[in-house]
Amino acid sequence: MGNYLSRESVLSAGIETIEVDAFGGKVMVSELDAAEVQNFLSGGMISYEGGEANFDLTKLDFCKLALAVIVDPEDPTKRLLKPADIIRLRRQSFGDVQACVMAAIEITDMGGEDEEEEGEETKN
Repeated sequence: MGNYLSRESVLSAGIETIEVDAFGGKVMVSELDAAEVQNFLSGGMISYEGGEANFDLTKLDFCKLALAVIVDPEDPTKRLLKPADIIRLRRQSFGDVQACVMAAIEITDMGGEDEEEEGEETKN
């Protein structure tokens, strides 16, 4: 019936990560997960203009997002920080927190015209 992925293959697909210089060293940051992007869309934090995702940074909780995207470099499916760490994270440098969040946003595939155009080009 074709080369379709199994349920387990779909649910265990990897996530994109990137090393970020922050907090006086390197941390591993993952892309935003689908649930977080959906929250952005429904909360009006993301809008699409001209086929590009635009973020309203005033609506983002940078510390909450950093908690979600800073991951264990040995297992990027696991968060490095615990929910209780948010109190201490809020007292860290905003520049470091922002660097992690912006890196996560940058590597997250938000869709848009670029993908459609690429798909159309391969069809022609």
